[in-house]
Amino acid sequence: MGWRVARSRIAAILEAVYITDPMILAIKRVYVNPPATVEDAPCFILLPPALKVERGAGGFRIKTYTLRMRCLVSDEAVDRAADLIDAFREAVVDAFDGDVTLNHTASMIVGPNIEEPRGWDYAGRAFVGMDCLLSVHIKEARSFT
Repeated sequence: MGWRVARSRIAAILEAVYITDPMILAIKRVYVNPPATVEDAPCFILLPPALKVERGAGGFRIKTYTLRMRCLVSDEAVDRAADLIDAFREAVVDAFDGDVTLNHTASMIVGPNIEEPRGWDYAGRAFVGMDCLLSVHIKEARSFT
C-alpha cells in the first residue's frame, strides 16, 4: 500500500463525480499529474501532495499527505461557471462520504476542505475553478532504533 495506491483510489472517486443541476455534467478527465495543457473540462488535476510525518511509540509512523485537487470548468458565461463550480463543490464532498479509508489504503481521510472559487489561467487558457484539499493519513508499522 502507500501513496500511489491511495492516489489511484482518489482518481477513481473523482472520475465518478457528476452533477445534475444546473445541468447534467460529469467530470471528463482526472489528470493524476499536472498536464502541460488541459483539453477536457470539467476536470480535476491532482497536484503533488505535501507530506507531514509523525513517529509514535510502538514503532508506528503516520504519514499525512495533503493533496490539492484542482477542479476546473470552462464556461464563457462566468455566472454559469460559478453555478457549475458550486454544484461540483457539493458533489466532491458527497463523493468521499462513502469511502473514508480509500478502500482500505488509508487509515483515515479528512476533508476535502474546499477553497473559494476563482479564475485560473492554465496553459494560456482561462478557467473558473476551485482547490480541494484532502488530507490522507497512512499508518505504517516500522521499527525505530
